[in-house]
Amino acid sequence: MKSTAILIALVCSSTFIIAEDSPARQSLTVQIKLPAAELITKDKNFSGYLETVKIPDINHRLNKRDAATLIGLIIQIHRQLEQHPKLKSTIKKDCDILKTLASNFHDLNILIQITEGQSIEVSSASKLLEPYFAGAKDYPAHIK
Repeated sequence: MKSTAILIALVCSSTFIIAEDSPARQSLTVQIKLPAAELITKDKNFSGYLETVKIPDINHRLNKRDAATLIGLIIQIHRQLEQHPKLKSTIKKDCDILKTLASNFHDLNILIQITEGQSIEVSSASKLLEPYFAGAKDYPAHIK
């Protein structure tokens, strides 16, 4: 579980990507309050970790660094959940990380709206957003 905390720290670090045009070269403009990594290592509560990430301005217009950081958190949690299939794999629709991403990614907003219930699968959000993170899909025009 220690590796999970390290992976999350790497996602939030500007040193893990070295390309000149990388989003990591931008300044992080969104305020993100990450909970203690012990939430994951002690309780193995991966989805709960995402739900407790606090973003005071959920309508913040993200830049590419902001978007990559938030998407990276979802991807890393999804990868950990794949290794622990018995753990809770859903995330509440009203958590700050999903609200912020949904206000910037129309396709995620639609997914949240059409999914019944109060939660969505972390894997669904991850699979939808990963092409942006990987560069296979262009970020929405307003994300510079």
